[in-house]
Amino acid sequence: MTMDKKPTRVRKAPAKKAATPDLSIPRELAEEILELLDSKKAVEPIILEVGSKTVVADFFVVASAKSTTAVRALGEHVIEKLKKDRDIMVLRREGLSEGRWAALDYGSVIVHIFLQEARDTYQLEKLWA
Repeated sequence: MTMDKKPTRVRKAPAKKAATPDLSIPRELAEEILELLDSKKAVEPIILEVGSKTVVADFFVVASAKSTTAVRALGEHVIEKLKKDRDIMVLRREGLSEGRWAALDYGSVIVHIFLQEARDTYQLEKLWA
């Protein structure tokens, strides 16, 4: 006696999505912030690994802008995008209203956005190298 078998459906594997960064990992959060700044034409954005030199943060993301308006716009862009897209809130922010040097504190990552002349004056890259 033969049994009639129904044909089995072959399911295609869903297309793999690009991995979403785990922003609870400080390095990935710093890289995401760097990309946000770069997408808005920040000048020379870099990541400084400072965790072995201070308990304040694991990483600094440093960038500059050509005007006080651009400093404010870059800072607000990072704050808004991380809040809206990743549900990550800035813990503290300083200097956005003045626009010379803005600091955004995300705990393990601190973002510094400078006017170029302020960045040249404070030289965080040399200080934390």
